[in-house]
Amino acid sequence: MPWLIAAVRVPDMDWDYAYAIPQLLFATPTVITLVVGIVLIAVRRDRLGPRSRGLGIAGCAVLLVDGLANTVYTVALPQLLRERSISDLNVVIGVSGLFFVLLNCVGLALLVAALVTAGGRQAPPPPAPWGPAYRTPEG
Repeated sequence: MPWLIAAVRVPDMDWDYAYAIPQLLFATPTVITLVVGIVLIAVRRDRLGPRSRGLGIAGCAVLLVDGLANTVYTVALPQLLRERSISDLNVVIGVSGLFFVLLNCVGLALLVAALVTAGGRQAPPPPAPWGPAYRTPEG
């Protein structure tokens, strides 16, 4: 992806902005999708039970936090690398990678749990038939 960063670079613009803008653009569809997902799950109460709705909203929220935190981290990484050497940041990079993977797994697990617990709502039984053909011996 360095070619994309080089292609976006504007001569008068600071390198940090030329790096940050594509990162923010790449994260935008994910953020929009997760916000719309939270709204749809919250609004469509007739489709999901309370447990499924809560799990779905929690899953989308965790994935949203993961996406936003990962974007902030990715945008801040060049500044961190400028201030310290890569050998100093090995632990930070490793721990943050593990943190983002765990957040992603938890968010996906919550969404799967929401789907599994959703179950189809059973339709109400049809109304009892009436008329001469359905009369009981008592009637």
